[in-house]
Amino acid sequence: MMKRWIPLLLCCATLVGAEDIAPAGPILLPGGGPGVAPGKDPAAKPDSKPAADKKEADTEKSVEPPLPPADEVHRVTLKSGTVLVGQLAPAEWTIKTNFGQLRVPVKQVKRVIFGRAADPELQKTVALWIDELGATASSRRKRAIANLEREGPFAIAAIEAAAKKHTDPAVKSACAELADSLSIEDDDRVHDSDLIVTTAFTFQGQLEPQSFQVRVKELGVLNVKRSDIRTISEVAHVNAVKFKLTAQHSARYQWFDTKRKFKSGQKLRIEATGTIVFPTWGNNSFVPDGNRNLGSFGNHPNGTLVGRFGNGTWFRIGSSFTGKANGTGTLQLAVVSSLGNNMQHTGEYVITLHLSDR
Repeated sequence: MMKRWIPLLLCCATLVGAEDIAPAGPILLPGGGPGVAPGKDPAAKPDSKPAADKKEADTEKSVEPPLPPADEVHRVTLKSGTVLVGQLAPAEWTIKTNFGQLRVPVKQVKRVIFGRAADPELQKTVALWIDELGATASSRRKRAIANLEREGPFAIAAIEAAAKKHTDPAVKSACAELADSLSIEDDDRVHDSDLIVTTAFTFQGQLEPQSFQVRVKELGVLNVKRSDIRTISEVAHVNAVKFKLTAQHSARYQWFDTKRKFKSGQKLRIEATGTIVFPTWGNNSFVPDGNRNLGSFGNHPNGTLVGRFGNGTWFRIGSSFTGKANGTGTLQLAVVSSLGNNMQHTGEYVITLHLSDR
């Protein structure tokens, strides 16, 4: 199968673990000279190539196709914390399942969480951390908790199992408490097998590729081992719309309808700025986070920006909100105020609603 490479935008590449990725070509340093690929001797002389080969390589490099459509861009999160955004190869994956092998085009992949079976060494390490929860020294217990929290999605199954079956009562108790505090959602848990979410269905299996190539514009083609990857996810389009809100839109009297429909559980992010001033009330002012010195209404300080979906339950937005819709319906906004609806005021809140179309 022919592989088609297209240069990609680097959304985020914090290279904090160079051992996790290996460039397919030389790394370009700020000074313009080539760096040294991992595992190479800095003192070694570069391999000499015939002039014909160099000319052929230059010709191939000069032909660059246009940027790919957004649905071909994925975010690759490594266990080291490095995040790469680019086009993945191979362009089609073979996945072994209990029902046989499946072939899935990578552009149809929305998310991959690599299973525990792919990392037996980390499984052993998690077991050791769990045992350390019963250590006499508090420093060892604290270190173990910090490590387990860091690997929460991977470790949660072992933590829950230890909370039920571990032979040390102290470890059982600590694991039960830790499992509650982690609150790992089902969608984020690492299963035994790889979890693959596509545009058509979700299933578990084992990805056959043992390494992937990620084409990143500023870094070129990077070879990434499967064992170094934590997750792969598509890069969603994000749209932002703005609204202006005055104190006339009070939660007591008149909600502002954004006309934007949401389903329960849908993700959204809201940011708000601005000030509303009341000249006839001693020039007291409201801000989106509310002003506790000016009283409250409905358990919220006056001035607080709140929202609801349809005629559902209020939720606090303030100056910033990131979360999921707690109901279904159009998003409505209002200012918490115990004042009259027609009280003279100036100023407004500017609300930015960030929407993901995936």
